[in-house]
Amino acid sequence: MTFCEIKSEEVIIKLYNPTLQFEDVKEIWINLLAKCPHSFFLSWGWKEVWLKSLPDASNISFVVGFKEKKPIFAFFIGSQTKIRRGVFRTHQISLNSTLSKSTSLTIEYNAILVDPKITLSLETLIQQMPIKNWDEFYLNRIASSYFPNFKINDNLQNKFIIQKEDLASHYIDLKKVRDADMNYLSLLSNNRRYKLRRSIEAYEKNGNVRIIAADTEDEALLMLEELKILHQKTWVGRGKPGSFARDFYCEFHKNLIANRFNKNEIQLLHAACGNDTIGYLYSFIYNGQVYNYQGGFNYLPKKVFIPGLTCHYLAVLYNATKGLDTYDFLAGDVEYKRSLSTDFAEMQNILIQKKKVKFAIENRLKHTYLSIRKLKDQFINNGK
Repeated sequence: MTFCEIKSEEVIIKLYNPTLQFEDVKEIWINLLAKCPHSFFLSWGWKEVWLKSLPDASNISFVVGFKEKKPIFAFFIGSQTKIRRGVFRTHQISLNSTLSKSTSLTIEYNAILVDPKITLSLETLIQQMPIKNWDEFYLNRIASSYFPNFKINDNLQNKFIIQKEDLASHYIDLKKVRDADMNYLSLLSNNRRYKLRRSIEAYEKNGNVRIIAADTEDEALLMLEELKILHQKTWVGRGKPGSFARDFYCEFHKNLIANRFNKNEIQLLHAACGNDTIGYLYSFIYNGQVYNYQGGFNYLPKKVFIPGLTCHYLAVLYNATKGLDTYDFLAGDVEYKRSLSTDFAEMQNILIQKKKVKFAIENRLKHTYLSIRKLKDQFINNGK
Protein backbone atom coordinates (compact mmCIF):
# COMPACT_ATOMS: atom_id res chain seq x y z
CA MET A 1 0.00 0.00 0.00
CA THR A 2 1.26 3.48 -0.87
CA PHE A 3 1.16 5.98 1.99
CA CYS A 4 0.69 9.70 1.44
CA GLU A 5 1.99 12.02 4.17
CA ILE A 6 -0.51 14.75 4.91
CA LYS A 7 0.76 18.30 5.36
CA SER A 8 -0.99 20.82 7.56
CA GLU A 9 -2.00 23.00 4.61
CA GLU A 10 -3.81 20.05 3.01
CA VAL A 11 -6.07 19.43 6.00
CA ILE A 12 -9.17 21.26 7.10
CA ILE A 13 -9.92 20.69 10.79
CA LYS A 14 -13.45 20.86 12.13
CA LEU A 15 -14.55 20.82 15.74
CA TYR A 16 -17.86 19.14 16.68
CA ASN A 17 -19.97 19.23 19.82
CA PRO A 18 -20.79 15.53 20.46
CA THR A 19 -23.97 16.42 22.33
CA LEU A 20 -25.44 18.83 19.79
CA GLN A 21 -24.05 17.06 16.69
CA PHE A 22 -24.31 13.46 17.86
CA GLU A 23 -25.50 11.95 14.55
CA ASP A 24 -22.70 13.67 12.60
CA VAL A 25 -20.13 12.38 15.09
CA LYS A 26 -21.56 8.88 14.88
CA GLU A 27 -21.47 8.81 11.08
CA ILE A 28 -17.87 10.03 10.86
CA TRP A 29 -16.59 7.71 13.60
CA ILE A 30 -18.26 4.61 12.16
CA ASN A 31 -17.01 5.51 8.68
CA LEU A 32 -13.40 5.62 9.91
CA LEU A 33 -13.80 2.52 12.11
CA ALA A 34 -14.56 0.52 8.97
CA LYS A 35 -11.11 1.45 7.62
CA CYS A 36 -8.94 1.58 10.73
CA PRO A 37 -7.69 -1.17 13.04
CA HIS A 38 -8.97 -0.48 16.54
CA SER A 39 -9.61 -1.99 19.95
CA PHE A 40 -12.92 -2.36 21.78
CA PHE A 41 -12.19 0.90 23.61
CA LEU A 42 -12.50 2.81 20.34
CA SER A 43 -15.49 0.88 19.04
CA TRP A 44 -18.71 2.79 18.57
CA GLY A 45 -20.31 0.59 21.22
CA TRP A 46 -17.92 1.94 23.87
CA LYS A 47 -17.92 5.52 22.55
CA GLU A 48 -21.69 5.81 22.29
CA VAL A 49 -22.25 4.68 25.88
CA TRP A 50 -19.41 6.92 27.07
CA LEU A 51 -20.80 10.03 25.36
CA LYS A 52 -24.33 9.40 26.60
CA SER A 53 -23.12 8.72 30.15
CA LEU A 54 -21.08 11.89 30.53
CA PRO A 55 -22.60 14.78 32.52
CA ASP A 56 -23.77 17.79 30.49
CA ALA A 57 -20.95 19.89 31.90
CA SER A 58 -18.23 17.62 30.49
CA ASN A 59 -15.90 19.51 28.20
CA ILE A 60 -15.57 17.04 25.32
CA SER A 61 -14.97 17.96 21.68
CA PHE A 62 -14.75 15.86 18.53
CA VAL A 63 -11.89 16.75 16.19
CA VAL A 64 -12.01 15.71 12.54
CA GLY A 65 -9.47 16.26 9.78
CA PHE A 66 -10.84 16.53 6.24
CA LYS A 67 -9.06 16.29 2.91
CA GLU A 68 -11.12 17.02 -0.16
CA LYS A 69 -14.24 16.97 2.04
CA LYS A 70 -13.58 13.40 3.24
CA PRO A 71 -12.73 12.60 6.88
CA ILE A 72 -9.20 11.21 7.10
CA PHE A 73 -8.67 11.23 10.87
CA ALA A 74 -10.74 11.79 13.99
CA PHE A 75 -10.48 11.71 17.77
CA PHE A 76 -12.13 13.07 20.91
CA ILE A 77 -10.53 15.68 23.13
CA GLY A 78 -11.21 16.21 26.80
CA SER A 79 -10.31 19.59 28.26
CA GLN A 80 -9.92 21.02 31.74
CA THR A 81 -8.08 23.77 33.61
CA LYS A 82 -6.20 22.65 36.70
CA ILE A 83 -4.19 24.46 39.35
CA ARG A 84 -1.33 22.28 40.56
CA ARG A 85 0.32 22.76 43.93
CA GLY A 86 -1.92 25.78 44.44
CA VAL A 87 0.18 27.89 42.06
CA PHE A 88 0.62 26.49 38.55
CA ARG A 89 -2.43 27.00 36.37
CA THR A 90 -2.48 24.66 33.36
CA HIS A 91 -4.95 24.00 30.55
CA GLN A 92 -4.87 20.27 29.88
CA ILE A 93 -6.28 18.29 26.97
CA SER A 94 -6.39 14.51 26.60
CA LEU A 95 -6.95 11.99 23.83
CA ASN A 96 -10.34 10.22 23.82
CA SER A 97 -10.97 10.78 27.52
CA THR A 98 -11.84 13.32 30.17
CA LEU A 99 -9.28 14.38 32.74
CA SER A 100 -11.81 14.73 35.51
CA LYS A 101 -11.37 12.22 38.34
CA SER A 102 -15.14 11.88 38.67
CA THR A 103 -15.66 10.82 35.02
CA SER A 104 -12.34 9.25 34.05
CA LEU A 105 -12.25 5.77 32.53
CA THR A 106 -9.22 3.67 31.71
CA ILE A 107 -8.96 3.34 27.93
CA GLU A 108 -6.55 0.70 26.67
CA TYR A 109 -4.96 0.56 23.21
CA ASN A 110 -5.85 4.19 22.70
CA ALA A 111 -5.39 5.69 19.23
CA ILE A 112 -6.38 8.31 16.72
CA LEU A 113 -8.44 6.91 13.87
CA VAL A 114 -6.27 7.65 10.85
CA ASP A 115 -7.18 6.56 7.30
CA PRO A 116 -4.68 3.76 6.47
CA LYS A 117 -3.90 5.40 3.12
CA ILE A 118 -2.26 8.43 4.74
CA THR A 119 0.50 9.20 7.22
CA LEU A 120 -0.24 11.82 9.85
CA SER A 121 2.49 13.41 11.97
CA LEU A 122 2.03 14.73 15.49
CA GLU A 123 3.62 17.97 14.32
CA THR A 124 0.93 18.44 11.67
CA LEU A 125 -1.75 17.60 14.19
CA ILE A 126 -0.47 20.14 16.71
CA GLN A 127 -0.14 22.83 14.06
CA GLN A 128 -3.77 22.35 13.10
CA MET A 129 -5.19 21.70 16.57
CA PRO A 130 -8.37 23.82 16.82
CA ILE A 131 -7.93 24.18 20.58
CA LYS A 132 -5.07 26.68 20.68
CA ASN A 133 -4.63 27.64 24.32
CA TRP A 134 -3.64 24.24 25.71
CA ASP A 135 -0.55 23.80 27.89
CA GLU A 136 -0.40 20.01 28.22
CA PHE A 137 -1.57 17.25 25.88
CA TYR A 138 -2.05 13.78 27.39
CA LEU A 139 -2.00 10.74 25.10
CA ASN A 140 -2.54 7.91 27.59
CA ARG A 141 -2.12 4.21 26.83
CA ILE A 142 -1.69 4.72 23.12
CA ALA A 143 -0.79 1.70 20.99
CA SER A 144 1.16 2.38 17.83
CA SER A 145 0.21 -1.09 16.58
CA TYR A 146 -3.30 0.29 15.99
CA PHE A 147 -2.15 3.36 14.08
CA PRO A 148 1.36 2.82 12.68
CA ASN A 149 0.73 5.63 10.21
CA PHE A 150 0.80 8.23 13.01
CA LYS A 151 4.33 9.58 13.43
CA ILE A 152 5.79 11.35 16.46
CA ASN A 153 8.54 13.59 15.10
CA ASP A 154 11.88 13.82 16.88
CA ASN A 155 12.18 17.52 16.02
CA LEU A 156 9.22 18.26 18.31
CA GLN A 157 11.72 18.08 21.19
CA ASN A 158 12.92 21.52 20.12
CA LYS A 159 9.47 23.04 20.61
CA PHE A 160 7.92 20.94 23.39
CA ILE A 161 8.79 18.96 26.48
CA ILE A 162 7.88 15.35 25.70
CA GLN A 163 7.68 12.73 28.45
CA LYS A 164 7.17 9.08 27.53
CA GLU A 165 6.39 6.05 29.66
CA ASP A 166 6.47 2.56 28.15
CA LEU A 167 3.78 0.13 29.25
CA ALA A 168 3.51 -3.63 28.75
CA SER A 169 0.18 -5.32 28.15
CA HIS A 170 0.56 -9.04 28.84
CA TYR A 171 -1.70 -11.52 27.13
CA ILE A 172 -2.20 -15.22 26.44
CA ASP A 173 -2.20 -16.49 22.88
CA LEU A 174 -5.17 -18.84 23.07
CA LYS A 175 -4.06 -20.69 19.94
CA LYS A 176 -0.99 -21.81 21.93
CA VAL A 177 -3.33 -23.19 24.57
CA ARG A 178 -5.29 -25.12 21.94
CA ASP A 179 -2.06 -26.33 20.32
CA ALA A 180 -1.03 -27.68 23.74
CA ASP A 181 -4.25 -29.78 23.79
CA MET A 182 -5.74 -27.34 26.31
CA ASN A 183 -2.91 -28.02 28.76
CA TYR A 184 -2.50 -24.34 29.62
CA LEU A 185 -0.42 -25.17 32.67
CA SER A 186 2.30 -26.60 30.41
CA LEU A 187 2.90 -23.07 29.08
CA LEU A 188 3.64 -21.70 32.56
CA SER A 189 6.67 -21.83 34.84
CA ASN A 190 7.14 -24.71 37.29
CA ASN A 191 6.44 -22.42 40.23
CA ARG A 192 3.23 -21.08 38.75
CA ARG A 193 2.03 -24.57 37.76
CA TYR A 194 2.62 -25.83 41.29
CA LYS A 195 0.73 -22.98 42.96
CA LEU A 196 -2.23 -23.24 40.59
CA ARG A 197 -2.52 -27.01 40.96
CA ARG A 198 -2.32 -26.70 44.74
CA SER A 199 -4.99 -23.98 44.74
CA ILE A 200 -7.37 -25.93 42.51
CA GLU A 201 -6.92 -29.10 44.59
CA ALA A 202 -7.74 -27.12 47.74
CA TYR A 203 -10.89 -25.65 46.16
CA GLU A 204 -11.99 -29.07 44.89
CA LYS A 205 -12.26 -30.29 48.48
CA ASN A 206 -15.26 -27.95 48.76
CA GLY A 207 -16.89 -29.18 45.53
CA ASN A 208 -16.59 -29.21 41.79
CA VAL A 209 -14.53 -26.26 40.46
CA ARG A 210 -16.29 -24.69 37.47
CA ILE A 211 -16.82 -21.53 35.48
CA ILE A 212 -20.30 -20.12 34.84
CA ALA A 213 -20.93 -17.53 32.14
CA ALA A 214 -23.80 -15.04 32.25
CA ASP A 215 -26.34 -16.02 29.58
CA THR A 216 -28.57 -12.96 29.82
CA GLU A 217 -28.20 -9.25 30.42
CA ASP A 218 -29.88 -9.60 33.82
CA GLU A 219 -27.45 -12.34 34.84
CA ALA A 220 -24.53 -10.19 33.69
CA LEU A 221 -25.72 -7.20 35.73
CA LEU A 222 -26.18 -9.42 38.79
CA MET A 223 -22.66 -10.82 38.39
CA LEU A 224 -21.27 -7.30 38.02
CA GLU A 225 -22.91 -6.35 41.32
CA GLU A 226 -21.40 -9.39 43.06
CA LEU A 227 -18.00 -8.58 41.50
CA LYS A 228 -18.30 -5.00 42.74
CA ILE A 229 -18.91 -6.13 46.33
CA LEU A 230 -15.83 -8.38 46.36
CA HIS A 231 -13.69 -5.82 44.52
CA GLN A 232 -14.56 -3.02 46.93
CA LYS A 233 -14.06 -5.23 49.98
CA THR A 234 -10.53 -6.05 48.82
CA TRP A 235 -9.42 -2.54 47.87
CA VAL A 236 -11.02 -0.74 50.81
CA GLY A 237 -9.28 -3.29 53.03
CA ARG A 238 -5.99 -2.20 51.45
CA GLY A 239 -6.74 1.44 52.20
CA LYS A 240 -7.72 2.29 48.60
CA PRO A 241 -11.09 3.59 47.34
CA GLY A 242 -11.57 0.87 44.70
CA SER A 243 -12.71 1.37 41.09
CA PHE A 244 -16.41 1.20 41.95
CA ALA A 245 -16.26 4.02 44.49
CA ARG A 246 -17.31 6.53 41.80
CA ASP A 247 -20.96 6.71 40.72
CA PHE A 248 -20.03 7.52 37.11
CA TYR A 249 -17.89 4.39 36.83
CA CYS A 250 -20.69 2.18 38.15
CA GLU A 251 -23.37 3.70 35.92
CA PHE A 252 -21.18 3.61 32.83
CA HIS A 253 -20.56 -0.12 33.13
CA LYS A 254 -24.21 -0.87 33.84
CA ASN A 255 -25.11 1.08 30.69
CA LEU A 256 -22.37 -0.67 28.72
CA ILE A 257 -23.72 -4.08 29.66
CA ALA A 258 -27.27 -2.99 28.88
CA ASN A 259 -26.21 -1.79 25.43
CA ARG A 260 -23.57 -4.33 24.38
CA PHE A 261 -24.28 -7.65 26.11
CA ASN A 262 -26.72 -8.75 23.42
CA LYS A 263 -24.09 -7.80 20.82
CA ASN A 264 -21.85 -10.52 22.33
CA GLU A 265 -19.25 -7.95 23.39
CA ILE A 266 -19.55 -8.40 27.17
CA GLN A 267 -18.46 -11.38 29.23
CA LEU A 268 -19.20 -11.93 32.92
CA LEU A 269 -17.80 -15.12 34.44
CA HIS A 270 -18.41 -16.62 37.87
CA ALA A 271 -15.83 -19.12 39.17
CA ALA A 272 -17.24 -21.41 41.85
CA CYS A 273 -16.51 -24.56 43.83
CA GLY A 274 -19.53 -26.37 45.19
CA ASN A 275 -21.79 -23.66 46.60
CA ASP A 276 -18.92 -21.26 47.26
CA THR A 277 -17.67 -18.37 45.12
CA ILE A 278 -14.03 -18.15 44.03
CA GLY A 279 -14.50 -14.90 42.13
CA TYR A 280 -15.88 -12.99 39.16
CA LEU A 281 -14.29 -11.63 35.98
CA TYR A 282 -15.60 -8.87 33.73
CA SER A 283 -14.23 -8.77 30.17
CA PHE A 284 -14.94 -7.40 26.71
CA ILE A 285 -15.01 -9.55 23.56
CA TYR A 286 -14.12 -7.83 20.30
CA ASN A 287 -12.64 -9.09 17.03
CA GLY A 288 -11.58 -12.37 18.59
CA GLN A 289 -9.87 -10.74 21.58
CA VAL A 290 -10.81 -10.99 25.24
CA TYR A 291 -9.98 -7.82 27.19
CA ASN A 292 -10.08 -8.60 30.91
CA TYR A 293 -11.15 -5.35 32.56
CA GLN A 294 -12.12 -6.05 36.17
CA GLY A 295 -12.21 -8.77 38.76
CA GLY A 296 -13.61 -9.41 42.20
CA PHE A 297 -12.22 -12.28 44.26
CA ASN A 298 -13.21 -14.08 47.44
CA TYR A 299 -10.02 -14.16 49.51
CA LEU A 300 -9.91 -16.85 52.20
CA PRO A 301 -7.58 -16.95 55.24
CA LYS A 302 -5.49 -19.90 54.03
CA LYS A 303 -2.72 -18.90 51.62
CA VAL A 304 -3.18 -22.11 49.65
CA PHE A 305 -6.23 -20.53 48.03
CA ILE A 306 -5.31 -18.18 45.16
CA PRO A 307 -8.70 -16.93 43.86
CA GLY A 308 -7.42 -14.42 41.29
CA LEU A 309 -5.05 -16.80 39.52
CA THR A 310 -7.59 -19.61 39.71
CA CYS A 311 -10.29 -17.45 38.10
CA HIS A 312 -7.98 -16.39 35.27
CA TYR A 313 -6.86 -19.99 34.72
CA LEU A 314 -10.47 -21.13 34.34
CA ALA A 315 -11.32 -18.12 32.12
CA VAL A 316 -8.38 -18.85 29.81
CA LEU A 317 -9.54 -22.43 29.29
CA TYR A 318 -13.14 -21.30 28.80
CA ASN A 319 -12.21 -18.74 26.15
CA ALA A 320 -9.76 -21.06 24.41
CA THR A 321 -12.59 -23.57 23.89
CA LYS A 322 -14.63 -20.74 22.31
CA GLY A 323 -12.03 -20.35 19.57
CA LEU A 324 -11.05 -16.82 20.59
CA ASP A 325 -7.57 -15.48 19.78
CA THR A 326 -6.17 -13.76 22.88
CA TYR A 327 -6.87 -13.25 26.57
CA ASP A 328 -5.47 -9.82 27.40
CA PHE A 329 -4.71 -8.57 30.92
CA LEU A 330 -4.29 -5.01 29.58
CA ALA A 331 -1.64 -2.54 30.76
CA GLY A 332 0.25 -3.16 33.96
CA ASP A 333 3.61 -4.89 34.26
CA VAL A 334 2.78 -6.80 37.44
CA GLU A 335 3.99 -10.23 38.44
CA TYR A 336 0.75 -12.20 38.13
CA LYS A 337 0.13 -10.90 34.58
CA ARG A 338 3.67 -11.77 33.49
CA SER A 339 3.52 -15.22 35.06
CA LEU A 340 0.23 -16.20 33.39
CA SER A 341 0.99 -14.79 29.92
CA THR A 342 2.62 -16.11 26.78
CA ASP A 343 3.18 -12.76 25.02
CA PHE A 344 2.93 -9.00 25.50
CA ALA A 345 2.03 -5.90 23.51
CA GLU A 346 3.30 -2.35 23.97
CA MET A 347 1.57 0.88 24.89
CA GLN A 348 2.82 4.31 25.89
CA ASN A 349 1.79 7.22 28.05
CA ILE A 350 2.90 10.43 26.36
CA LEU A 351 2.72 13.91 27.84
CA ILE A 352 3.45 16.90 25.62
CA GLN A 353 4.07 20.19 27.38
CA LYS A 354 4.58 23.56 25.77
CA LYS A 355 7.88 25.09 26.79
CA LYS A 356 6.80 27.63 29.38
CA VAL A 357 8.57 29.17 32.34
CA LYS A 358 5.97 27.84 34.78
CA PHE A 359 6.73 24.24 33.81
CA ALA A 360 10.48 24.81 34.13
CA ILE A 361 9.94 26.17 37.65
CA GLU A 362 7.55 23.38 38.57
CA ASN A 363 9.88 20.67 37.28
CA ARG A 364 12.82 22.20 39.15
CA LEU A 365 10.83 22.30 42.40
CA LYS A 366 9.72 18.71 41.85
CA HIS A 367 13.32 17.61 41.25
CA THR A 368 14.48 19.43 44.38
CA TYR A 369 11.70 17.86 46.45
CA LEU A 370 12.56 14.35 45.25
CA SER A 371 16.26 14.93 45.93
CA ILE A 372 15.55 16.10 49.49
CA ARG A 373 13.25 13.14 50.12
CA LYS A 374 15.91 10.74 48.81
CA LEU A 375 18.53 12.24 51.12
CA LYS A 376 16.09 12.05 54.04
CA ASP A 377 15.39 8.36 53.34
CA GLN A 378 19.12 7.64 53.12
CA PHE A 379 19.69 9.44 56.43
CA ILE A 380 16.94 7.42 58.13
CA ASN A 381 18.21 4.13 56.71
CA ASN A 382 21.81 4.88 57.74
CA GLY A 383 20.62 5.61 61.24
CA LYS A 384 19.02 2.19 61.65
